[in-house]
Amino acid sequence: MNLYLSLASLLGLVLLQTAVATRITLWGVHPDILLMVVVSWSLLRGVGEGVTWAFVSGVLLDLLSSGSFGIITIALVSAAYLTGVGEGNLFREAFLLPFIACLIASVVYYFVIFSLSLVFGHANLARSGTFNVIAIGTLFNVVLMPLVYLPLRAISRRMRPSAPRLD
Repeated sequence: MNLYLSLASLLGLVLLQTAVATRITLWGVHPDILLMVVVSWSLLRGVGEGVTWAFVSGVLLDLLSSGSFGIITIALVSAAYLTGVGEGNLFREAFLLPFIACLIASVVYYFVIFSLSLVFGHANLARSGTFNVIAIGTLFNVVLMPLVYLPLRAISRRMRPSAPRLD
């Protein structure tokens, strides 16, 4: 993907995450659009591109957040790296893979955020409804995953069409 188009897309997604997604709440928890994008892109395009998108979008989100700089970046990069393992051709078309990857990545993402919040002295953030945030946030992300994964899969296929089948 063109570098400028990628940066513009990520900036748009960051603005969508901070301006729109924060207004969509379920028991005080909002969906993490960028987490779903990073998980989807890691599954579709591999660890390298997923981690790159995670790093850039994480830095942009960290710049806009009031927490310690780097927490969101580390959490997104961890999720991207973890889910990029499922990118292989054997599993790419598995129906449940995006849901399972999003479930695991969401738990890891929230765990990293809460752990680093404790380390950096944000004990109130880390303790305030940790289980509810992880459970509801993960459920929210998994349910909304098809709305993110399917369009990104179409974009990925358009960018790099699959090899012709020999059967």
